[in-house]
Amino acid sequence: MNAVNELSLADQVWIATALLHQEHPEQEAFAVAEIENRARQEFGGVRPGLLTYLREHAIANRKPNPGRRRFLWKTPNGKLRLFTTEDPFHPDREGSKVLPDARDLPEQYQRLLQWYNDLYVWRTRGFGPDHPFLKLIGVGASGRSDTSEHHDEVLAETLYQQKLRHRPALRVAEEGPCDYPRKPS
Repeated sequence: MNAVNELSLADQVWIATALLHQEHPEQEAFAVAEIENRARQEFGGVRPGLLTYLREHAIANRKPNPGRRRFLWKTPNGKLRLFTTEDPFHPDREGSKVLPDARDLPEQYQRLLQWYNDLYVWRTRGFGPDHPFLKLIGVGASGRSDTSEHHDEVLAETLYQQKLRHRPALRVAEEGPCDYPRKPS
């Protein structure tokens, strides 16, 4: 049996999309044709029905027809990306699968599930590889623990920057606008 027939169509769609996300982290989402081409490259061809999965069955924010999986999310510009549990979805897809079952994936694709849980979900929530909180746990731009030994300094700087960004502007009648609380005189 060749690789094209070993996996379900849904798993092929998820794998091809995950690989594209890894290979092009600068892109938020991909066109149907890009995912189809990546599946063709990865699996040596595509089975009939793959496009139906890409256009209907696996898209979380579409009405199920009849597939209910939530593997992909369609962006406003019509491109597709991997679904995360933070994404809104069609209510008829409640309780459906959001990831391939690890038991159904060949060993060479197991790492994609780990990548999805460890990095992809965090990135979609605004935590890129340079985010200070990821550096705290030892995941930095280099992919190694490049700042975890300096976690106190990283945390202090991050909290200070957050405080500066989110503090309310105060108005003092005699002194005009003030963007930082003044010390009492």
